[in-house]
Amino acid sequence: MAFGLRARHVNEAEIKNSVYRIMAMLGPPPQEYVNRRINELSGGQQQRVALARALILEPRVLLLDEPLAHLDYKVKQKLLMELRGLQRRLGITTVYVTHDQYEAMSLSDYIAILNDGKLIQYGSPRDIYENPENLATAFFFGDANIIDSQAVGLGNNGYLIVRFEDVLINSIHEADISLEGIIDDIIFQGPLIRVDVKINGNGIVVRALTTRKDQMAKQLRVGDKVAVGWKLSDAKILRGGD
Repeated sequence: MAFGLRARHVNEAEIKNSVYRIMAMLGPPPQEYVNRRINELSGGQQQRVALARALILEPRVLLLDEPLAHLDYKVKQKLLMELRGLQRRLGITTVYVTHDQYEAMSLSDYIAILNDGKLIQYGSPRDIYENPENLATAFFFGDANIIDSQAVGLGNNGYLIVRFEDVLINSIHEADISLEGIIDDIIFQGPLIRVDVKINGNGIVVRALTTRKDQMAKQLRVGDKVAVGWKLSDAKILRGGD
């Protein structure tokens, strides 16, 4: 952890103070780390040590390359919130590389999406989520139905992008576009339920997110005939070549 400071020939008393200050900032008592080998630390502790080793040098820009990879879900969520708080307290410009869209949305002011080495979209998390500019972004960033526009009667204009949470089930009076189908699967995801509906006649599967209470109120079951739909304001059309 003190390697960078020693390489700069900082005196040992200052190194010790800096190490304890950074470790205290990162949460657990510094005593948990003293005189322990790196292979004796948990995955979360190892990531904190790596972060401390970078922060102790007081960089103007911090590069984090998938720092939460290979951690279990609970540890990852805890460290994610710690990183978010630390980033805001210190005000360090941070470049954060990740394949996890939820990490990107949770931490970033701006996101750059790369595909095959090319920048395909740049903007705030909300802008990118609500207005994907191409199919690659729509497919990668968030969960969305990507439907051939011709299959839903909108002509051969390209593809319709509809987020799972914007799909309405048996609420046709609220929808601008509606389709009938049969519930193919219901997947429990904790606070939300994913409902997969196979549309009659064309084999398209439309996926919706609903709450447990809504599923129970509507008595949705696998095999039920239902109508799904959405408002045009909640959908985006992308041209085939986009």
